[in-house]
Amino acid sequence: MSTAPEGRRAAGPFGWDGDPWSLNVIGHGLFGSEFYLRYRQYRQPPWVAALLALAWSVTWEYLVENWHKQPSGIDLVWTPVAGSLLGEGRYQLYRQVRALRRSAGRHLLLYLIDPFGQLERDLLRLPESVSYTHLTLPTSALV
Repeated sequence: MSTAPEGRRAAGPFGWDGDPWSLNVIGHGLFGSEFYLRYRQYRQPPWVAALLALAWSVTWEYLVENWHKQPSGIDLVWTPVAGSLLGEGRYQLYRQVRALRRSAGRHLLLYLIDPFGQLERDLLRLPESVSYTHLTLPTSALV
């Protein structure tokens, strides 16, 4: 038996919180993958990146959205799970594209894989040798 409110059962599992399916499945997956990707670019292992994607999801649901909307269990689970899967795929593509010879096509691919990160790198005019993959984030703060 479903635990969704009577009026929302017909919406399916990704519609129980009242958000459209596209926002819950695609939007939250992409949101989670942004956090996951960034931490992987800081050379964190997948489990740390997934844990931090979960932390950001909880933070968003309880500290930002909680002011106007009840936190959604679907969002709390789907955002880090889909974000980790999509984020790891994006990270592996990012690494492969970064290894290619510099060209306009490579630059475009980097924008397609990591639009926010590439925009940041371009706006800050970071040299190729200074990138997330050469930085480390201390994990000692996590324990």
